Amino acid sequence: RKTTAEMFDCFVSKVYGVLQVYPRLQKSVITYNSVLPDEVCVMMNSCITIRIHANELCGNATNSNSSEYSYRTEINDLLTQRINVMFEFVCSQLSQCLDNLLDKLSRYDKDSIFSHLYTIMGPKLAIVEPLFSHVRQNNVQIKQEIHPSSTSHLLLCWYNSLLTTIAEWLTERENIDMHHFQLVAISTIFKTLFSEFSSQGLTEEQLRNTTYRMIHNRIEYEETMNTLNIDTTRNYAYGYSSDSSTDD
Repeated sequence: RKTTAEMFDCFVSKVYGVLQVYPRLQKSVITYNSVLPDEVCVMMNSCITIRIHANELCGNATNSNSSEYSYRTEINDLLTQRINVMFEFVCSQLSQCLDNLLDKLSRYDKDSIFSHLYTIMGPKLAIVEPLFSHVRQNNVQIKQEIHPSSTSHLLLCWYNSLLTTIAEWLTERENIDMHHFQLVAISTIFKTLFSEFSSQGLTEEQLRNTTYRMIHNRIEYEETMNTLNIDTTRNYAYGYSSDSSTDD
């Protein structure tokens, strides 16, 4: 049993090592058209299957006088931990598209010398649409190709990775009032992500986590500040109707 447990752990660790250097998962090649590769799904499924069967193959000895150790709980916890790290890595790589989009929104930072120039050029919220397509395509891939026992877990990890990316971007601008276009874009992204992952079966409790509440509170604050400073009818100035996003 100990040898079997060690073999399982070694296998999952090696798969994770392969994923870390896998060419199609590198952030430099991730685009809006990138979908979680089938072969990556196969590798992750093999690890999930091993964890499922680990309880059977590395279970407790039935003979109380046996000198064998019990590895069931230990190996199950270890494999779960390994797979969680694997999921977090994959989701972090896929979130590069959101990183790239937020970099573009950073051009409108009020302390940036280019902010006024980009505002004059007329920002359009169509800039966020490719991200939503990217998220939907990967959600479909996860639902179709990942082992059913881990589908919701991976979707939740993917959602949390996206929210964390937004939260970090907002934290970097904690002492900077958001440009109106940034606010409308972030609010649209935030609400649409909630709607997309809700439609995939994630629960309200899973969706409205601590990071969600932090982002929600920041958006409410910025909306209040913007209302005091600009005409709110400019919500439609960027070629995007608020009806295209679903309120949470």
